[in-house]
Amino acid sequence: LSVLPLLVTGCKKGESNFTLSTASPTASASPTPVATNRTAKFIVLLYHRFEDRRAELVTTPNDFRAQMKALKDNGISVISMQDLLAWRKGEKAIPSKSAVITIDDEWNSQYYVAWPIIKEFGYPFTLFIYTQWVNTGGKAMTWAQLGEMRDAGVDIEAHTVSHHDLRHAPRGQDYTTWLHNAENF
Repeated sequence: LSVLPLLVTGCKKGESNFTLSTASPTASASPTPVATNRTAKFIVLLYHRFEDRRAELVTTPNDFRAQMKALKDNGISVISMQDLLAWRKGEKAIPSKSAVITIDDEWNSQYYVAWPIIKEFGYPFTLFIYTQWVNTGGKAMTWAQLGEMRDAGVDIEAHTVSHHDLRHAPRGQDYTTWLHNAENF
């Protein structure tokens, strides 16, 4: 699998392979120690659009399916972003070889192409959306599609409101003033 060299490790020099941490207590239970494998390796895969043509930030459906299959065939467990974050805090163990799938910008090809493929494999994923583009027609996803995905268990998180390139202010505006005005975002 070509992504294996990109694996990121969560261990630090001098740390033992396993550590015990205390999970967050609930109202009726006392804290339970969690065995956390600190040498687990993970990779975060980021996708944007899924189309039959090659272009910047585009993955073909055949390539995407092959990548999802390669994860399975190589024994890489796909975990949710929430599981990864809990592991990073020492609250949960993750498999020794894990991947997190993220998709940006709510292109409708994510709904029509990527989601059905991901469902075939039973993988969790996180979709980062910028709300200003939802329901605008064309290749944008609709609120109804996002609602269906949310109801099916897809983790939907905020990307931004407008997807501005924060390196540049809109024409005619002072960069520092624009950047510090929260209403722009």
